[in-house]
Amino acid sequence: KEFDCTALFTNGAQGSVDIDNWKWRDWNGVEHIGVTLAQVVAQVAEDANAADSPLRVSHVKYAISRRKISDEELRWAEEVLKQTGGEIQAVADGVGDDYKALLYKKIHEARDSDIEVEQTCISIGDCAFLSFPGELFTEIGMEIKRSSPFEHTFIVGLANGYVGYVPTREAISQGGYEVDTRPSDVAAEQIIVEQSLKLLNEVK
Repeated sequence: KEFDCTALFTNGAQGSVDIDNWKWRDWNGVEHIGVTLAQVVAQVAEDANAADSPLRVSHVKYAISRRKISDEELRWAEEVLKQTGGEIQAVADGVGDDYKALLYKKIHEARDSDIEVEQTCISIGDCAFLSFPGELFTEIGMEIKRSSPFEHTFIVGLANGYVGYVPTREAISQGGYEVDTRPSDVAAEQIIVEQSLKLLNEVK
């Protein structure tokens, strides 16, 4: 309203974002956080100036290896699917064994094919927007930002497709919901960082 324009919101590398004991988990909380964020954005926008900044764009396509489902995981999945018949029941938070079992079966069936990834980079002046078709762990996004040739680099997650969660190698060793439901293998982190930085440098 203040600037009479359309605001754009994009997801970042949000794969491992969570806030323990967060107290604003209702509509009043949404309103409070949204207004607070908007006020800060408005303050920053007053000083922003992208006039005459060159616009550059490029993209890259590459493949990451699919995760291998172990024999033990496959036996477990088949047992669960016998009980559920492939039906998935809604749960209040996260996913149940029925969802994971079906996912394991799908990943196993696609074991001989890689996962195709496409990323686009758009830069305006010294700001770069780098897309990723999935949910990168925040630590991966921070690593890309630290090594980016741009002063400001923004990850645009969940853009142009969906390849699932991409955890760090360390997180995979620790387990958890995102690790259990990821389709890619442990090498994905390194490949994505390398390809992202190559694309950012090309656009720069």
